[in-house]
Amino acid sequence: MRRRLIVTADDLGLDLAVNEAVERALRETLLTCASRMPTGPSAADAVARARRQARAEMREQLERFRATGLALGRRIEARLRATCTESGRAGRALALHVLTWLVGNGQARLALRRMGAARSADTVLALESLVFVVRSLAFFVPGSIGVQEGSHALLGAALGLRPDLALAVLLVKRGREIVLGVPALAAWQAIEGRRLVRGG
Repeated sequence: MRRRLIVTADDLGLDLAVNEAVERALRETLLTCASRMPTGPSAADAVARARRQARAEMREQLERFRATGLALGRRIEARLRATCTESGRAGRALALHVLTWLVGNGQARLALRRMGAARSADTVLALESLVFVVRSLAFFVPGSIGVQEGSHALLGAALGLRPDLALAVLLVKRGREIVLGVPALAAWQAIEGRRLVRGG
C-alpha cells in the first residue's frame, strides 16, 4: 500500500506575515496544504496567493508535459528517419506492399475467369483500387464487415460486373483471409492455453 506524508499549515489568512510564511513553505519545504481562515483579516490576500501558487504549479506541470512530449516526438522522428534511410527499408516495404496488392488483383481476375466472366486487367484494377479506397475510408468498421460487400456490389455494377459475380469474387478473397487467419487464431489459443496451464 502506498503511503504519503501530508504536512498541513494552519491560519492562512490570519495576517500578511502568516500568509507569506505559508506560501514560502509550500514552495520551498515539505508543506503540502494549508487550512484557510475565510474571515481572517488577510483572507483576500490568502486567496490571491493560493491562486498564484496554483497557476505556478499548473505552468510547471504544462512545461513538464511539453518537455516530455517534445522528447518523445524527437525519438519518434529519429526512429522514422532511421527506418526510412536504413538500407532502403521503406522502399522494400513499399515494393512488397504493391506486389501483394497486385497479387490480390490477379486473384480476383483469375476468379472471374474461372466463373466465365473474364474481365480486362484494367477493369479489375479499377475495381480493386476503388474498393481499397472505400475500405480505407471506413477503417473504423471492424474487419470492414459489410463495407467490402456493399462496395464490391455497387462499384462492380458501375464497371459492368453483375452484383452476384462481384460478391463471389469477394467471397474468394474472404476465403483466403479465413485460410490464413484461422491457423493464426488456433496457434494463439494454443499458446494462451499452455500459459494458463503453466500458471495454474
